[in-house]
Amino acid sequence: MIPIITMLAYSQIIGQSIPFDIDEFFWLASLHFLKNLGFDRIEGNTSKEKSHGFRSKVFTYEEKYTWLSVNCLKAYFNDNFPVTNESKKKISLPSYDYLVDFKNPINPVYILRDSKTFNKWKINENLAPEVLDMNTECIKKEIVKEPILDFSKWIFTDNGSPVLFHDISLKNSNKTISSHLEITACLVSKNFDKELLERYLVAKLDNFLERDDFDRLFCEIDSKSEQHPFDILNSFSGREINTEMKLMEAKNRLIFTITTCKVKSVNDENHYFKLPSEKIRSIFGINHSSENLEYLNSKNEIVITHIFKNNSHDNQRYDDYQEILTFENEKCFELIKSHNLELVWLIEYSLSKNPHNKELSNFYCQKFRRYICWIEDNQLQSRKIWDEYFKSHKDKD
Repeated sequence: MIPIITMLAYSQIIGQSIPFDIDEFFWLASLHFLKNLGFDRIEGNTSKEKSHGFRSKVFTYEEKYTWLSVNCLKAYFNDNFPVTNESKKKISLPSYDYLVDFKNPINPVYILRDSKTFNKWKINENLAPEVLDMNTECIKKEIVKEPILDFSKWIFTDNGSPVLFHDISLKNSNKTISSHLEITACLVSKNFDKELLERYLVAKLDNFLERDDFDRLFCEIDSKSEQHPFDILNSFSGREINTEMKLMEAKNRLIFTITTCKVKSVNDENHYFKLPSEKIRSIFGINHSSENLEYLNSKNEIVITHIFKNNSHDNQRYDDYQEILTFENEKCFELIKSHNLELVWLIEYSLSKNPHNKELSNFYCQKFRRYICWIEDNQLQSRKIWDEYFKSHKDKD
């Protein structure tokens, strides 16, 4: 049926001797599709866009059959003709959601909110140094001073289980200094030389063109549309890309443990949602999650918990917040080791003058530090690999 409809639309354009227009072609094909379904209404809504809210009560039939025809045509063309990716290379379509957002009606609307299982902040030491005197020099001094942090307090929870991701932003008591700590776990080959890993990472940071790689320590879903975490867990969405960071030689790599996907919240705003990567889900047999953002295996056992805390009423991260993806217990080490892998953690810690404090004088000061941590002889080891004013620009550059 679809080939005949497309031929009718094409012949109508040619017969009218009008310039070929792809938009005109698809809408003529859609009209032929509607007529073939028996939808013969002559007058109706002229809008081509999706309507929402009260207008849908008026234009229900037009929308239903128009978008049915559009999606059927897209499916036909995408099944029979290659598409062009960002590098202008023709490829077979990996999935329909590569082009258009198909929402699964059984999925709940994603709402960024405090986790029901997370009522208290997980703060084990002071991240933002206190300043008794609010003058400029005192603030600058505290920001550039070498910090004394115990990363084990942020990498391990109270029961000894490690985090895959820990992102926290806090201000000090008089709101003069803002702090940000982001911890991201990666997998490396078991018994990999950590000193060599440290040198690889430092060499990568020394290369100006490769510094941005440290801002992309997450897998991504190969799709142009919004995704829902439930669909990713059930393998309804596209494949993961950017799954690792290569280090000098092909055999040396950091395997990412977190996947990001773009989701649309109830107020129609886009957020980037984080969940365990396909590699982690495969190792631990994770295939579904609860409404409380607990990731479970086929035995319905909780493997990873996703917890979130935010002081902001509109869920915007301008105020203090904390987000953690953590294993439920420390038995995870044994299973990871059985796959000849082990965990390392890349850490970014930054301090800056609080830009939202209008009482402070007109100056700015900041400091970015990066670290790598690993476990050796049952003790957490750490090395600093970056200590600069800017996040991705060396002071001496």
